Formats: sequence, C-alpha cells, structure tokens
Amino acid sequence: MVLVYLHLPVDERVPVYARAAAAVAPGGRLLIVGHDRLHCAEGHGGPDPDRLFTADEIAAALQASDPTLVAERAEVVRRVPAPGQGPIDALLVLRRPYLQELPQ
Repeated sequence: MVLVYLHLPVDERVPVYARAAAAVAPGGRLLIVGHDRLHCAEGHGGPDPDRLFTADEIAAALQASDPTLVAERAEVVRRVPAPGQGPIDALLVLRRPYLQELPQ
C-alpha cells in the first residue's frame, strides 16, 4: 500500500493512515511519503505547515493502534535540486509481519 503526499488535517490523518495500515496483508508493507515538518522552514513550497508531519510521529501513532507493525524505515529525505532549496520529505516504511513471525 502506498500513500504519497496525502497531507490531511491532523484530526483526519491518523484514522485514514490507520485504515490503510489495517489493509496491509501479512508480509506486506505500507509506504508513506509526505513533506516533513522541516520542509516549512528549510524547504520550498508545499502545503499548509499544520498538515506536515515526521515519519516518527506517524510510526508512533500507527504502532500505538497496531503494535504488530514494524517500522523498517522512518527518516527525513532531502531532495535539493541545484540551485536552491528543494523538498524535504518524511519517508516511512511499515511492515506487517507474517503470523509465524509474531511472538507467541
């Protein structure tokens, strides 16, 4: 499942992302990419700063509602075209383990 640049209002974001995570099959992954909070201070353009997030924030919220999810990557990605400032994104990859991988 892939969610790219879905910059929702804060009160809508976690429920929508949680539904996407719930749809991930065992062994599957959820990839979320959007402008990071750093983008409003150091990037160029983008949505309302209130809609920005960090990968760690989203990972924590989704893992709180589904502790079986494993964060494989949660990082800031800078894409800086020459010359000038460029997008600064949050990248999150969550994996739903296969049932046999879960602790008994």
